[in-house]
Amino acid sequence: MTNADRPSLRIAVFGEAHALWPVAAALWANLPPHAALTLVEQPARDDGPCALTLPCNSAFHQRLNIDVEALAGAAGARFGLGIDLQGWQGEDSQFFAAPSGTLPKINDIELHHIMLRAAIERGEPESLAYLLRPFRFAARAAMAGKFAFPPDDRESPLQLLGPTIQVDRARYGDFFEAFVRDAERLRSTPASVDCEPEGAISTVTLESGDAVAADLYIDVSGTLSALMPGDGRPESSPLNGFPPFDRIACAFIEGGTRAGHGCTIAKALPGGVLVETPVGGGLVREYWHGSGADEAKAVAETMGAPFDIAPFAYIHCGTPWTGNCVRLGPASARLGPFHSADAILLQEQALDLVALLPAGPAMTVEARTFNAKHHQIVRQLRDFALLPFVLNGRDEAVWTTIADAPAPDTLQLRLDQFRSRGRFVTFDREMFDHQSWIDLMIGFGFAPERYDPLAGALDMKRLPPVLKQMVDAFSRTIDAMPPEKDTAS
Repeated sequence: MTNADRPSLRIAVFGEAHALWPVAAALWANLPPHAALTLVEQPARDDGPCALTLPCNSAFHQRLNIDVEALAGAAGARFGLGIDLQGWQGEDSQFFAAPSGTLPKINDIELHHIMLRAAIERGEPESLAYLLRPFRFAARAAMAGKFAFPPDDRESPLQLLGPTIQVDRARYGDFFEAFVRDAERLRSTPASVDCEPEGAISTVTLESGDAVAADLYIDVSGTLSALMPGDGRPESSPLNGFPPFDRIACAFIEGGTRAGHGCTIAKALPGGVLVETPVGGGLVREYWHGSGADEAKAVAETMGAPFDIAPFAYIHCGTPWTGNCVRLGPASARLGPFHSADAILLQEQALDLVALLPAGPAMTVEARTFNAKHHQIVRQLRDFALLPFVLNGRDEAVWTTIADAPAPDTLQLRLDQFRSRGRFVTFDREMFDHQSWIDLMIGFGFAPERYDPLAGALDMKRLPPVLKQMVDAFSRTIDAMPPEKDTAS
C-alpha cells in the first residue's frame, strides 16, 4: 500500500452488538474521506433481554435520517407517549411522564403559575397537580390508549406530543448493522493491548489471534478499557445519590400483554423498580433491585416468569478520551436502565465524537472537548433519572434513605429555585424539555411556594372561558386520535 492509498484515519470499534452497531452507523455516515473502519463485535454477555424507550425524534435518529416507522417494522417495536410511573408516592399512586412541548401561555405567563395562584386563593396549594391534570395533553392521550405523531400543523394540540419508541435493545442495535458498508468486520474479544511509551495504543490483539492496528480506538462495552493501564479506566462510583440497586433481573414474556395502555411502566416496589416495556411480540420485564438474603425469592415473585439476573454497578470515567482511545456508553459510564439513560448516553456521545472527526494527530484538543461534553451529558441524564427517586414518597427504608440523601448540586439548584418561585433553571445542553421537569416536580407534590408576580395581576374572573376552551380542544383532539394498537408494529 502506498502512502496515497493508506487511509488518512483508521478507526477501530470494539464492543457488544447492541452498542457497537449504532455507533458504527453514526461513524460510517460521517466518516471523513479516505477513512477506514474496523468493527470488532464481542460475544454478548448472558444478562437477559433488555428494552429501550427512546424519543422518536432524538438527535441521533434525526442525524442518521431514521424513519422510525421503518425502524419499528424492522425491529418489532411499539410506539408510546412516555413512561407511566406507578407506586412512587405510595402503592396506589400513578403519574404519567410524557415528553411534550411547552404548554400554551396566557399573557406570556406559564400555566403552572396561574393555576398555583388559583390553588392558593382556594386555600389548597396542594391541589396544584390536580388543577393542572386537564392540561397535560400528552399524558391524557396516553392514558386513554391513544397515539399519534405530531403533524405539520403548528396550531394542533398534537404538536405537544413527544412520541417514544419501545424496542428490544438487541433488535434495535441489529437495525443499524445494515447501515454500515465497506468496513472490516471481526468477531472476537480483545485479549491484550500494546501501547507506545507515551500511552497511545499501537495494536490490539484479539482472542482469535487477529491484530488490529488503528489511529483511533473506540471502546463501547468496556472490555478494551479493562486491559489498559492509566487513569482512563472507569471506576465504580455512587454517582452522588443514585439508588443502592446492584442487580437487574430480565425476562421476555412472549405474547405477554397487560391491561390498560401499551406504554412503558416503571413501578416502584418495596425493594426496587420494575420496568415493563411492551414490544412487538411480547413484554420485556426488568427488575432493578438490591441484593440481599431474600433476593432470590423476592425476584422470582416479582418477575413471574423465567429470568436472567446480572450484577449492576454504577461507573463513571472522568476522562473517557485519553490518548487515542475513546470510551463510549457503558465503557464510560453506567447510569442504569431507568429512562434508558445508558442508551441515550451512548447516542449522544456518538454524535459528539463524529462532530470532532477527523481528529488531529495529537488528539488533545478533541479529547478535551469530548471529555467536557461527556460530563454535561452524564450530569443531565443523572439528574433527570434521579428526580423521581429524590421526590419519592414511599415509606420503606431503602426509599426513605434515597429521599433523605443529598441531591447532586445541579439537581438541588433546580429544586430550590422551583420550590422558591416556580422558576426552572436551565444549564448548557438541556436534553429534556422543561415541561417534563415541571410536570414531574408538581405531579410528585413538589409545588412552588409562590407564583409569578405577573400572575397576580391577571383578572382571574376572565380566565375560566379561556381555560375551558383549551381543555375542550384537548379533549376533542384526544377523542379523534387513533388507538395505540393501530400504531404498534
